[in-house]
Amino acid sequence: KKGQKMQKGAEKKYKKYDLETLGHSQGAVLARELGKNGEVITLNPASKAEKQQKNEYDIRSSLDVVSALKAPQTLVNSLLQPKKTSKHNIVIPAETSNPLTEHKIDILNRLPQDMDIGE
Repeated sequence: KKGQKMQKGAEKKYKKYDLETLGHSQGAVLARELGKNGEVITLNPASKAEKQQKNEYDIRSSLDVVSALKAPQTLVNSLLQPKKTSKHNIVIPAETSNPLTEHKIDILNRLPQDMDIGE
């Protein structure tokens, strides 16, 4: 409820601007639910079996087990043949086999500094 209140307040205050709602892991579930009026950027997103929306951009480690649960075949495919990065699905190659390390937000440091995500 607090997140919903904050999102509505931001949408009201900044209605002239395009908002981006960001979420990591379980926070990605909230970002998807609350960010329907702008872009949603998720990192290693958890899931409630939602379908990816047109305004959603997912970033994940190729060996993140939490985001692999979004689509169970994702982890298996990552091990066999890493998924190619697309505009809406950015896969960061794993540097470790440690699931805790691959789930941390620090994996963003592996992206090019000049990389744009979203529109």
